[in-house]
Amino acid sequence: MNVLYFVVVGVLVGILTGLTGSSGVLIVVPAYLYAGFTFKQAVGSSLLIDVVTTISVVYSFFTSHKVDVRKASVMALSSTVGAQTGAVLSTRVQDVYLELAFTVFTSVMAYVSFRRAFGKSNLHETRGRDEKRWKYVPLSLFSFLIGNVASTIGASGGIMFLSVLMLLFSMDVKELIGTATLAMFFTALSGSLAFLGLGLLPLGDALTTALTSLVVGYFVSRMTLKLRPSLIYGALGVTFVLTTVSTVLRLLQGA
Repeated sequence: MNVLYFVVVGVLVGILTGLTGSSGVLIVVPAYLYAGFTFKQAVGSSLLIDVVTTISVVYSFFTSHKVDVRKASVMALSSTVGAQTGAVLSTRVQDVYLELAFTVFTSVMAYVSFRRAFGKSNLHETRGRDEKRWKYVPLSLFSFLIGNVASTIGASGGIMFLSVLMLLFSMDVKELIGTATLAMFFTALSGSLAFLGLGLLPLGDALTTALTSLVVGYFVSRMTLKLRPSLIYGALGVTFVLTTVSTVLRLLQGA
């Protein structure tokens, strides 16, 4: 594949992460598999790209006072530990099983996204939960599990962090996205370093995609701060569905 291919992938990743705060895994893994990389290399690339992309996205939300640093720090610390164990686990599992796990993950997230966009569980509808210290215990535990999953299937956990925050705390939807994206940065950093150490990270192509998505992600995230939550999650749901279908088709072709 030529450089333009990886630049286009970067544009799409920047749009997705800037719009929803979610990992670029939905685009990177299928795109890198199509380019001839193994699933594990695609996962490593996805994590590195998330590291770079989230820098500009977090900056946009942080400067708009839409990041809860305390919660993000708790999630980041726990998830980085989980990301290391997940990276090692991924080397001991055959690609086909990882791809099946990836397909299940995207299918569930499609349902959740559409439910938030059109149902009664929109993220902008808070439930008035009090913020209590004991809630940081399950927050830490869930974050460890998210980190483990992140390095196994290549998702840096943005949408999963967001879901946990919604479950435990009452927060503005844009603050949810900003906080989850900051936590995702540290999970992706930990996981990508692990994959780099294992020799499973094609740096040249991944950096081409990452630098492109860094720029695009900044401008899209500025626009996202002005959008309605239902529009954000409707777009995310469509992305999940398309990614699930493409991965299933790949599995059927390889059967």
